Amino acid sequence: MMFPGPSEPTTEQYNNVVKIVVEQFKKLYDGKFYSPSYSALKTYTSQFPDAVEFPKFPQTKTLRALGPGFYRLVFRYLKDLWLSVITLVPDVDLTNNEKEISFSGDVESYSHVWVNKRRYGAATQHRGKSAQYAYIDNRVPVRIAYIFRVHVKLGNETKLTAACAVVRRFQHNSIITNFPWDLRATDLCVGVWEAQSVRTLEVVALEQFTGHFVLGSITVREQDLWITIAHDHVRRSQFPCNYPF
Repeated sequence: MMFPGPSEPTTEQYNNVVKIVVEQFKKLYDGKFYSPSYSALKTYTSQFPDAVEFPKFPQTKTLRALGPGFYRLVFRYLKDLWLSVITLVPDVDLTNNEKEISFSGDVESYSHVWVNKRRYGAATQHRGKSAQYAYIDNRVPVRIAYIFRVHVKLGNETKLTAACAVVRRFQHNSIITNFPWDLRATDLCVGVWEAQSVRTLEVVALEQFTGHFVLGSITVREQDLWITIAHDHVRRSQFPCNYPF
């Protein structure tokens, strides 16, 4: 604490200032909750570039060991992704020229990942279960099964790298269509889906993740349903609630 001169303040002057400080500390001791507004938080996070951030220690997985279909799914995704650069061939085929690269099926598997400062997790790993549900491609709800990063070495000591996730889309409910919240469904980004029913596995880029939602369950006319509500519905101008079915 600094006092202006030219001479040292008296004890009484000290006490007058300290009294004000003590009163402020008493208020702080009682506690006060402060929550930054969404606009303030958005301004803060906008200082940093969008990026995909991985944990430090992945697990090495072999796709064929995960079960039938995983190798084929990821192989097809990578083949299309790198089509203009290389010709990716299965590990059971022989390569005929320098442009053909064999894919072994070895991947780095992660329990979770951060995409644009949001955490997404894999349902198949303990640390990822709490964030296993997410939106992709605007407002398409999915369950995330695996999060992979793949490296393929080229002949000139360089390598190609891709990050992807294996997901299952929710199954849209088409049996029951009239709900009390229908008038607010667009504002709140409410979707209704068949409970415990998801579509077949597919591979998506991590950059396709676009947010989170609140998941609830209800039973209507003996039909179990899932209800999704966008966690960040204030951003509906960026991600409008037009569910593609």
